[in-house]
Amino acid sequence: MESVIQKGVTSKTMSVVSSAIVGFESFRAPTEGEYEPMHPSHPEVVGRPPKLDAQAKAIIGRVKMFSKELKRQLGDEARGTIFDVPAKLTALACGVSRSTVFTADTSGGFAHKAIPRTRKASTYDRKHRRNVAMRKYGEEWGDRVRHFIHDRLKQEQDITIAQLGEAYPDFKMLITTLHTFLKGLGFSYRISKGQRFIFERADLVSKRAPTYPA
Repeated sequence: MESVIQKGVTSKTMSVVSSAIVGFESFRAPTEGEYEPMHPSHPEVVGRPPKLDAQAKAIIGRVKMFSKELKRQLGDEARGTIFDVPAKLTALACGVSRSTVFTADTSGGFAHKAIPRTRKASTYDRKHRRNVAMRKYGEEWGDRVRHFIHDRLKQEQDITIAQLGEAYPDFKMLITTLHTFLKGLGFSYRISKGQRFIFERADLVSKRAPTYPA
């Protein structure tokens, strides 16, 4: 019986890959040696986690199986290209080391197993991250950001993350850290038409309502 992975490598997929190999020499990547890892330029960017969870391992395993099937169906066309080395293709696609790919489980029936769900962050984890963000940025930016947002809200004006960045060019942090920091200040944001609009928690709005001019 045809496997799930075999079904995933459709004739259309094969046609696209074959055409790409013919048209782009960049696919003829060296298959010996190691690629030089790219290190993030931003000091706060976190690289690959030291321990992958069950969901990540399952996804790597599926990519590995897909890469093997892709090589099998490409046949001679794969020679001299990155598609001829499934382990390296998987490592590049998933952003992990080849040793991690080699340990990925692809045992019988693996492709039919459901991908495990990632554990949701506990309330403690969220509070801990919020406390860390406030300790790191609160003293320098807390009052300035809070007052800026409050002033805009009092004038019944929308405010976006982009506008906050324009007002304070030096106020830079990862978007996940910014979200945590804003939560610590009593704000959050929602995305509408590609823009992140900042809003205030409902309970804080009701507390401050009497101070707003009619």
